Amino acid sequence: MPGEISDLIHNPSWPVPALYTIKNNHLVALDDRNNWLYVTNTLLDYFPFLNHSYLFNTAVRCIANIPFFSRKPALPEKDMMDWAVQKMNLEVDEIHTLAKTNHFQLIIVFLPFLENFTQTYPNTMEAIAVGEFKRSLTQKGIPVIDVKEEIDKRIASSSAASNGTPITPASLFFKTDIHPNQAGIDLFARIVEDGIKTNIAAKN
Repeated sequence: MPGEISDLIHNPSWPVPALYTIKNNHLVALDDRNNWLYVTNTLLDYFPFLNHSYLFNTAVRCIANIPFFSRKPALPEKDMMDWAVQKMNLEVDEIHTLAKTNHFQLIIVFLPFLENFTQTYPNTMEAIAVGEFKRSLTQKGIPVIDVKEEIDKRIASSSAASNGTPITPASLFFKTDIHPNQAGIDLFARIVEDGIKTNIAAKN
């Protein structure tokens, strides 16, 4: 999260196809042979030269955004967000039941992108949807590790410190990529490790 929101809604840059949809408040498996990614990879298996064709790849991008091939409902953005949150909650319910049956602890980790640290992000529909999902997890008693919240705390403390280089969001991500750089990965890993240890200690 919040990458899962982007994956579930119609992300024009790279729309990840859905393997499940929702019917009568239940997850229903879809035939994965009908989504754009399966069809594309099947064609590339038989005709590998197509991968070097700009025309083919442009066509794939266009087809991928058609709801039938993305296997997602064609809904306005707000309704699509609601659908995504409902779908994630149903998925979590399935895993939570599995965790109880098999006696393991389910912990949900929220990993941020650089854009999540902007001043305007908290008012976006995505941020509101993420907050709604997080509240539903808390109500279900599922532990959450929010990496952004912990980074915000460390940024505040490092800025207040008189020594050392203050942490900034930009220092944790690549300049031309949405993913964290090595410093970001190291910090994310420490935060997740601390969160897991805290939850284990609370359980004991």
